[in-house]
Amino acid sequence: MARRWVRACRPISRYALDGGYRTYQPGDWFEVMNHEMRQLVERGLVDTTPTVLKEEYNFKQAGLLIRGDSERLSGLTEYGIESRKSDRIELPWPLTILWKPGTNASGRGAILGLTRLYNKPDTIAWEMVAALAHDRKLVRDVGSAEERAKTKELIGDLRLPIYQTGLLWVRKTDATEELLGAWQEEIDAGADEQHAFLRTLYTRRVLLCTLPADWIGQWSWA
Repeated sequence: MARRWVRACRPISRYALDGGYRTYQPGDWFEVMNHEMRQLVERGLVDTTPTVLKEEYNFKQAGLLIRGDSERLSGLTEYGIESRKSDRIELPWPLTILWKPGTNASGRGAILGLTRLYNKPDTIAWEMVAALAHDRKLVRDVGSAEERAKTKELIGDLRLPIYQTGLLWVRKTDATEELLGAWQEEIDAGADEQHAFLRTLYTRRVLLCTLPADWIGQWSWA
């Protein structure tokens, strides 16, 4: 059964999932099973993760662009985020999650990445967020010989990590629109998607937040 994180609104004493009896004060976070979460919410004892995040972030300015026509990314409707499908890489919203069907991801992971794009006090407002590919291959390990030659000529080195281009978070700016436009042109011309992304990224000035390959938010966090 699925586990969910909740935040206490009032003091709560309960048996934790590890069997220990604990007391939580308002503001404390803890994990519960789905059935207990519903009971605690009905009693007004906790706030769910979507409730807390929607208080802090304006998700009305964000959306999910599905790069294809076969699947949907579940878990986003409870945050009030709309989605649409497109064969083109574009930025319909001020903050856009770009997801390619077939890329392993979860709705809640997509939300966690999205929060890094917001302008918050004492934090960097990133223009783009991307995770490294989970297989940890370098540029020299993927693509055709022709693609590798083009990348090396432009960047100068193939000892660079590969990004997971199937899931990106992008804030709409002149720089990101120019980068994505150039990336789409390369893809239209038949280029390898990951090589093309690196070539457009390394030749432009975009404030990118790089997440590690094993970043929990990208996968099946619930």
